[in-house]
Amino acid sequence: MTPPTLTDIEQLALLQGVFHTMDEGAIVLDRAFNIILANKWIERRRAGNAPLAGQKCYAALFGRQDKCPACPFLRSLEKGTPQKQAIRVTAAQDEANWLELCAYPLRDSAGAPAGAIEHIRDITSLKAMEERLREEIVLRQILLDQSWDGIVVLDLNGKVREANDQFARMLGSTAEEIRQLHIWDLDTESDKTRLLDMLQRAVALPEHFEASFRRKDGTMVEVEVNSSGATIGGSTLVFQACRDITQKKAMQKHVREIGVRDPLTDVYTERYIFERLAAISAEYNRGKDHFCISILGIDNLRAVNNFHGQKAGDLALKEFARTFRSAVRPYDLLGRYGDEEFILVSRPTTTEEIAAMMNRIMEMVREMVFAFEGHKIRFTLSCGLALSSEFPRDAFSLDALVSRADQRLSDAKAAGRDRWVGPPSDGGPA
Repeated sequence: MTPPTLTDIEQLALLQGVFHTMDEGAIVLDRAFNIILANKWIERRRAGNAPLAGQKCYAALFGRQDKCPACPFLRSLEKGTPQKQAIRVTAAQDEANWLELCAYPLRDSAGAPAGAIEHIRDITSLKAMEERLREEIVLRQILLDQSWDGIVVLDLNGKVREANDQFARMLGSTAEEIRQLHIWDLDTESDKTRLLDMLQRAVALPEHFEASFRRKDGTMVEVEVNSSGATIGGSTLVFQACRDITQKKAMQKHVREIGVRDPLTDVYTERYIFERLAAISAEYNRGKDHFCISILGIDNLRAVNNFHGQKAGDLALKEFARTFRSAVRPYDLLGRYGDEEFILVSRPTTTEEIAAMMNRIMEMVREMVFAFEGHKIRFTLSCGLALSSEFPRDAFSLDALVSRADQRLSDAKAAGRDRWVGPPSDGGPA
């Protein structure tokens, strides 16, 4: 079917119809900025200046005496290409606060610039949205920068995408240095696969945990982490809020140690030793290895207290504790027992090892010379020890074992002190 042909007048009427029914402004300008034609949208908004045809665009549209700064029409004439510019207007000039002007150059039959068609669009709501977005970005950036917590953003491959200054300071680095790292460069004590799995889990369900991060100088910082995921711009990211709890952990450790360490001698408290003994005894009843309890008493410590004073006795206890700690194995438990005695729990061990260790300790004590206020004081040591293997498992009790070690300490002192007494087959030094 051959399309119908239109006369020039019909074509002009059609173009004018389209021009005037546009829901945005449109004007035709000549090279001298004169408005040749304006559509009804712009005529309505400038009804006070009507008719617009024949007027300078900057005067009719914006009430100016001269061309607008950064005029897109002028640039389109100079460059010969479409140009765009957003212009802010006052409420007295227009119900809109922002207009976007797009100038499309027109050429005459010789190809020279002859004017332009200018498309005018109300972008007030768009500008308001952009402003709100900028304000929100600034607000969020302030919150990020002012946060007392370190914030790090990771992708699911473990790469650091962003970090605030507090997080960088926590690790002794700059934010730019942190952005070059992966999560396993921070949490060096965890397996890479485990860390990647953790990031995947955080997307589905927020997590709260503690971790150790490595600082730039190689030291470690203890952190409390709140981890959650979000999808932004098609990318799934994990946000981690990290709080430095190094000092808190150190304080907790100190509090725990106050509860389990004797403040004078820095060995375990009697209460802690017997809590551990209860667990060790339960394991022994279930068939685990046997163990040994040794109760060590400092000979004549009471006489030293009476002659030199309590301060001398306390210093002696500290020196004895230091000597005992250097003689026992790292996995043995050494604690305070009463006022003048110590208790040693050894496991697993043989009677020969116990005998060798006890002889070594007693020899070290004999060689000790304790100086106090110009006096040289020597001590000896008495000890009673008992092994769990001395009792049938079905007849074993912790009270019976401790009682036997106590009795053997008394036997060692009654036999002249400076000796240890163990099971009859072992014997002790004369």
